[in-house]
Amino acid sequence: MTSVASCCTIGLVILQDELAKLDDIIKKESGLLDELVSQITLQRARLAGLKEQRRTLAAAMPVGAPGGQRGSSVLNDDITKLTMTDAIKEVVNSAGRAMRISDVVRELKERGRNDNPNSVSVTLNYLANAGDIGKVGRGIYGPAAEGASE
Repeated sequence: MTSVASCCTIGLVILQDELAKLDDIIKKESGLLDELVSQITLQRARLAGLKEQRRTLAAAMPVGAPGGQRGSSVLNDDITKLTMTDAIKEVVNSAGRAMRISDVVRELKERGRNDNPNSVSVTLNYLANAGDIGKVGRGIYGPAAEGASE
């Protein structure tokens, strides 16, 4: 019987050793993940600052000047003349941060629009699926470069 008991003891020691190794690997990988999340957060903050700086500088330039108001960016905040889809795309992509549906609706209202919140929600989903904006999480949208597939 002692050989069976010693086999069980040896097997238990091996399992405990493997568990300890896995715990070390998990701890190391968790640390790396935490570091990457911190770096992503820092990069998003830098990007938001750069976008705001660019927006401020471009808004100060005359309309016809190179680098001034160009492309689809509505720098004078007049989104009332845009279609709802284009207005939503402008709000989300110019925000430089993730926004909930209610944030988008509020921003649209602050900028002179009165779009139906349900229509805004459906349009946000459509734009995310088309790749025109990013989907950060459930009901959370951001600029196209920040979105991640769910």
